[in-house]
Amino acid sequence: MVQLIVYPLEDFPLDHPALQSILSSIGDAPQVLLVLRKGNMPAGSCYTNVDKNVKNSGGSIIFGWMIEWFPGVFINAMHHAVWQRPDGSFIDVTAPQNRIDTEGAETTFVVDSTISVNLDAPLPVTDRHAVLVKDKDLLEAIKYYRINNNARRELLETAAKDPRYVLSPAGLSGPPPNETYPKINSTMNDSFSKIHFYRRRVLRRYSK
Repeated sequence: MVQLIVYPLEDFPLDHPALQSILSSIGDAPQVLLVLRKGNMPAGSCYTNVDKNVKNSGGSIIFGWMIEWFPGVFINAMHHAVWQRPDGSFIDVTAPQNRIDTEGAETTFVVDSTISVNLDAPLPVTDRHAVLVKDKDLLEAIKYYRINNNARRELLETAAKDPRYVLSPAGLSGPPPNETYPKINSTMNDSFSKIHFYRRRVLRRYSK
């Protein structure tokens, strides 16, 4: 059993001098917003959450990146969606993962419409990182995260073409994928274990 290690991420401050280091990984002169978090809908389901609000109350879904950081260690950009209400204002209706500072706080959000998302069958988008320290364990953790995310995406893309499976916003349904796609599953399991091995070392080094 792999012990899950979660970094203590916080909203990234707009006045930090390292902001440009993460923005440069996203695109040319992206729009950066502070978006009020309100609604506390399920973490990890931002596309579905915003889509429900649009269908129920109008407005638009705005795609981009939620910018967080492990203070002093690295900056993390996670692909995200917020709700633009009919009056033009922005609301982040999704609770951040593994955090309690949700309602009333502000999400640092970078607008980016260049990545297409199929709301009926969303695929994982790889986080982007800006490293603030020289640390081999941190780089290894990021490397294995990317391997794992790419393997997850490969599995979902492959399964979506297989009539035995159904890919929906709720996830993948069908036969156990470890039996159908053992090679991809092995890559996912191995990289998942290594992610948390290296994260544990990083967290021990930089925990307050």
